[in-house]
Amino acid sequence: GKEPAVVTSVSIVSGEIEILPSLAILAGKGVGSYQLKTVIIDANGAFDIATFTINISKAGTNVTTLILPQTIVDGMLMTNDLYPLSGTSSKKLAVSYSVSTPKVCVIDTATKKLKMINEGTCTVTASSGTGALLSKDTKSFKITKLPQTTTIIAPGAVIPGGIEKAPLATDDPLGFQLYASVTSGLPPVYTSLDPNVCSVDAGGVVIWDADLTVVPKVASDFKCRIEVKHPGNVAYKAAPPKVITLTATHIEPPAPEGGVTKEPEQMAALPASGGTTPEKGGNKFVVKVDKGKKTVTVQPISKGRWIGPIYADITITYTPKGAVKAKTQVCKRNYFGIAVIDPKTKKMVTPALTGNPKVIPEKTKYSKQVTAVIAKYQAMKGKFKTTKTVKGKKVTYAGYLDYKYFNGQATCVLDSNAYAAWKSGVPITAKAKVTRDRRWPTTYTRYKSYDWKKKSNNGTIYPTIVDWVIKIG
Repeated sequence: GKEPAVVTSVSIVSGEIEILPSLAILAGKGVGSYQLKTVIIDANGAFDIATFTINISKAGTNVTTLILPQTIVDGMLMTNDLYPLSGTSSKKLAVSYSVSTPKVCVIDTATKKLKMINEGTCTVTASSGTGALLSKDTKSFKITKLPQTTTIIAPGAVIPGGIEKAPLATDDPLGFQLYASVTSGLPPVYTSLDPNVCSVDAGGVVIWDADLTVVPKVASDFKCRIEVKHPGNVAYKAAPPKVITLTATHIEPPAPEGGVTKEPEQMAALPASGGTTPEKGGNKFVVKVDKGKKTVTVQPISKGRWIGPIYADITITYTPKGAVKAKTQVCKRNYFGIAVIDPKTKKMVTPALTGNPKVIPEKTKYSKQVTAVIAKYQAMKGKFKTTKTVKGKKVTYAGYLDYKYFNGQATCVLDSNAYAAWKSGVPITAKAKVTRDRRWPTTYTRYKSYDWKKKSNNGTIYPTIVDWVIKIG
């Protein structure tokens, strides 16, 4: 025949495909579902293929067909996308959808769309009709996630991509950075497996809590295991955990300028509904929104085994709608931590952070309470609790810390103007300066028995200040 002309344009037309059941039966085919592929080819060899599903059924029966979106394919990567489902009924009946693998995929109740929640096989069923007309069509496909692995840079080793070396493991009060990563680029999750020896924050800063100056030395205090992993997310599988055993050395850090150690400023952002910031350097914040009481409460929380009295100064800053100048609310100073309790007011007393850092900065007014607190902790036998047999009975002696965590919190409640601004949608910035005084013998482990009477510290300890800036809303 005549060679066809080259296809230069395509016009979309509507058409129908006529199915002749008698031909299917003569060809040895019975009722069921069949796929029809239509191929269009031009003279240059360019082509396109369209695939149709054709159902041949007995007269009077109902056939349901589930149509999954073209983007759903077997072995696809998991996503957060929602996928619309569609289906047909040969009897024009209403079609409903369900899944039989709820740990892998679900039908979103709000949108009625397919939602993936984990890797595995997702099985979806379309149904229509009841009784004799009940018909179902089920399709399955696999959902996969990308693998990820964990890498830890040993202290003293060169950090990949440069010439800088990872910090050595020491008992510097400020801690040291443990460098680790996962191949996905997601932030690793750090956990101390020896919390009696060291702690690690969300950013990988390790603080050595064990006292490395004790004589005779406690060998176990010099080693601490840190686990690094990632639980995975929508696109990535969990990264298998890796553990590194750190061996620390004791150092005497130089005196900070002004006698106060300043930690790096921490930044965090929370939604208008509130929440909790990640813990960094033993500090974190909880922001609570109470619409009933019309308050927003900012609670700094400081945690550590060696922490003595702590106080927090919180300043709230915001710019009301339509205003140019920012307004500030200065909250009342809050004290928390281990400290002396005023016998009359029943409030915690924190001594001033002035004077010789080697001497306990006590107030004469509270000398009896200070003595009582010191005696309480001095009376405890050692750093760890011990169990001994006395006259045939087991007796447990508590350590003067027993390495328990001490938690405290300070609260700042927004005033009416600040709350009104926050409610109007204006972002609120809360800057908290948390000061931790480590000089008290109640919690610092380097005091020896003779130092209690002299009230002197044979290791110079400095108060530590950390600034947090939290944006709410």
